[in-house]
Amino acid sequence: MAKEQQRVNTTSRARLDLPSPVYESFSFHHGAALRALITIIHKAIFLISFASLCLPLFVGCSAAASNTATEYSFVTLAKGSQSGVRERKFVVIKSESDWQALWASHSSLSIPPQKPPLVDFRTEMIVAVFAGEKSTGGYSIEITRVQEDTFKHALEVIVHESKPPPGAMVIQALSQPYHIIKLTRIELPVSFVFQ
Repeated sequence: MAKEQQRVNTTSRARLDLPSPVYESFSFHHGAALRALITIIHKAIFLISFASLCLPLFVGCSAAASNTATEYSFVTLAKGSQSGVRERKFVVIKSESDWQALWASHSSLSIPPQKPPLVDFRTEMIVAVFAGEKSTGGYSIEITRVQEDTFKHALEVIVHESKPPPGAMVIQALSQPYHIIKLTRIELPVSFVFQ
């Protein structure tokens, strides 16, 4: 009886004191998986926090990059559909002699010829666009905006041209649409952009 009890106790002790290899393996892998999961969660929390802090900065930089144009105001000196300049022409004038020559050509249809508007070329410049001679009326050309593209370091003159729709009633006479403006003198290369 004592022997039988001893065997039972030994068996019982063996079951309590010696964990099975399967249980040890499960415990080890379960702990490693848990540690890996916690590490992933911490990294995800860090990335979300970082993104929420930095996103406004990135959006601000992107908006600043896309909004790189500085707009300039200008004064219209002359605009219409009758000009002595018959060819298509886009010019920037920064000297009195060039201005006198352009104005003489432009106002050659006027009798008597008009005097050119005063321009101080130390601080101002002229931008003029001529659409060329058209066979009828109904055509127009206009400088709608002048802007400095600070990213390209260039001055852009935005020009809008229009023509009469098919079948429209227009004046059956030659026309030469033009627009001449004056603005602050800007020492940048100039490009004409049509919209």
